[in-house]
Amino acid sequence: MVRRCRPTRHPTARLVEQMTATEGWWDSWDGLYRAELAAFERHGAAVLVKHKSDGFLLLEAIWPAKERGDIRLLVGFSSLHPYCRPEVTAPDLELDRHQNPHSKALCLLIQGNDQWDPNELVADMIDRQLQQLFDAIGHRNAGSWEEAAKAEEPYPDPLSTYFNGQGETNSAVYFGQGRTAPTGKFGPATAVSQERPIAGPKKDGAAFEAIMTQTRPAKGVWLAEPFELPQRTGKWSPLPARWVRMKPTLGRDAAALLAEAEALVAAEANLFQGEASGWTKIGKAPLSITAILIEEEVAYGPNGLGDGWIFLANRWVGKRRHVSFIRGYGISDDMFSRLPVASALRGKKALLIGCGAIGSFAAIELARAGFKEISLFDPDLVEPGNYVRWPLGRAVWGVSKSEVLAAFIQQNYPWTQASSGQTKVGAALSDSQDLGQLKGNPLQQLRSLIGSVDVVIDTSASTECQQALAFHCKDIGTPLVIGYATLGAAGGVVAKFATDHPACFLCVQSQWLDGTLPQPAEDTGGTVLPVGCNAPTFTGGSFDLQEVSLQVVRGVLAVTIPDVFDAGDWDVAVLSHFKDGRRILPTWEVGHARAHPVCCGREVA
Repeated sequence: MVRRCRPTRHPTARLVEQMTATEGWWDSWDGLYRAELAAFERHGAAVLVKHKSDGFLLLEAIWPAKERGDIRLLVGFSSLHPYCRPEVTAPDLELDRHQNPHSKALCLLIQGNDQWDPNELVADMIDRQLQQLFDAIGHRNAGSWEEAAKAEEPYPDPLSTYFNGQGETNSAVYFGQGRTAPTGKFGPATAVSQERPIAGPKKDGAAFEAIMTQTRPAKGVWLAEPFELPQRTGKWSPLPARWVRMKPTLGRDAAALLAEAEALVAAEANLFQGEASGWTKIGKAPLSITAILIEEEVAYGPNGLGDGWIFLANRWVGKRRHVSFIRGYGISDDMFSRLPVASALRGKKALLIGCGAIGSFAAIELARAGFKEISLFDPDLVEPGNYVRWPLGRAVWGVSKSEVLAAFIQQNYPWTQASSGQTKVGAALSDSQDLGQLKGNPLQQLRSLIGSVDVVIDTSASTECQQALAFHCKDIGTPLVIGYATLGAAGGVVAKFATDHPACFLCVQSQWLDGTLPQPAEDTGGTVLPVGCNAPTFTGGSFDLQEVSLQVVRGVLAVTIPDVFDAGDWDVAVLSHFKDGRRILPTWEVGHARAHPVCCGREVA
């Protein structure tokens, strides 16, 4: 999470050709491809093309990193380059910060909005951000925290977050965030679990959710109050559980990490013979969880270390053992910090990208209105903290957003066929093995989807995704509706573009720059950093955000059934909840998008 100045958003002026190729962006924009390669040479990096097909480009670069010498980097370009960011991996580096310990991907840009500039060459971004990354680490190691905070985002970087990223899909363990843990090295734990009915059976065992209610020392009495959810429904059963305090070896898979934990307890058998034997016996159950207690960064600064948890599921199928990471979610009062204060369309198909606070409600409303088919895409999972602005609650914590939303629609609105995908639109890959397992070209698949539906809806709140879809929807001729909320839920934006509309969303951004369209309101202080997270999120409740969701639905109806539904005379609608520092009734200002000559005019500025 290295600091990055917010780039100025302009339409990508150098990309003026019509995309006609289906292999990759380098075929349509050969000049851009040559410029990207030349930039690496300009920075003194030797480059080898490792993969160039299925829409993805992977380069291996030997990068001259000044004090650190030559560094091998794997640079994966998105299939939607240059709109979406690259992924840069340093497989030979072992950094204690700004690097995923499993994939070795570097955190050169925050995984958030307005960080990647599509007008910047990838090598130029690497040159600037990589040096800043090393500077930040150097300041931290020297104890110069003020200087470090200038070079990096001053947020904690919990190690458990990376292990959570390795967790099996749809299983979850909940625990009390901030609860006091025993000071010993290991001991038993109490937990309850139930199978997740939303997820189908798997070869190595069904998905489950569990609550770790208490950890106890190997010896002695433990008086700490057990953790429990305020209320829970379903058929919960006792789950064998145990815990161990250790410093995990990074990069190990789940089975190797569990073996490391078991060896640590076995080494204590002389002092805790009976207790170690009982701890081992827990792992012989058909299903058990092992909680690894680690010291990790929970707050920014020299005194920011605290307890964190990594969870492993241990399943026995006959004599065969299967071990996997399970995502853990800390539950605390901090969960609520995010909350400071039709007309049937039976023949219509929609593609919705982004099932968060705006898209989830919009999807349900579209199903309620009678859409025939809705395809939902979102890579994220439902978390305990974000349920204050999501339509479904505790029963789906830890489950794929798109999958559970599709299941909910299927169950409650049987006249609508809903499908789901966890693919992150525009994601780059820098792993040769992952690239070798691709099943088709993501760009071709996306364009095929866009061409098969009556409307595309972007509620991702990602400028990268918005810009990419603006191009491809206009190129293919499919209506597009974009909707998102601004910081602090101070307002929002909805833009709609029918098939024959001369402008696109890049044109709208140009009009914001020249002041010919009303600007969306923002509360620049409307962010919060919940405990256990490594990046801030915006504040706001669904009672404000659903204003945007409903306007998105109206925009969708306007472009899909214009003869039946009149949404009014507007292309761009801007919502405000505040005026002169005071809350007002939700107020919409509207305007019309005009084709910008550099973008839709196809002229070079």
